[in-house]
Amino acid sequence: MFRRCLSFHGISKGIYNPNGKTVLGDGGGRLPVSTTLFRALLDAGLLITERHAHAYEVSYYSLDSPPGMDATVFGPAVDLKFKNDTGHYILIQSNADLDNYALTFELYGTKDGRTVSIMKPVISNMVAPPPDLYQTIQHCRWGK
Repeated sequence: MFRRCLSFHGISKGIYNPNGKTVLGDGGGRLPVSTTLFRALLDAGLLITERHAHAYEVSYYSLDSPPGMDATVFGPAVDLKFKNDTGHYILIQSNADLDNYALTFELYGTKDGRTVSIMKPVISNMVAPPPDLYQTIQHCRWGK
């Protein structure tokens, strides 16, 4: 499971959405990893068996991609899973370029003739967001 492969080194506080509530907690920093791997798996034509989109639109991923091209992971239930249905081994190699803040995943395997085309999504049933709801978080001490 992908979320088990993520180290907690470098993971920062971030906003996440358990049970429909927006809260601050451990988890910031996973987005680039899970989304980048998801896109690499998709580009390779591998079968995605579990993927969860973020609860909110992530603006910097929307700049270069249509909706639906992100993935999030958060334990214990939200994960990114895929199936290697090629019949051969695959190697997933990651590279973090800390100078340029870039992350890449390269997938290597035996060519089996598959091709990939990603079409623009059809967006329907858009619902207006509810009114803003502000709540005080007692355990947060801003500026400390």
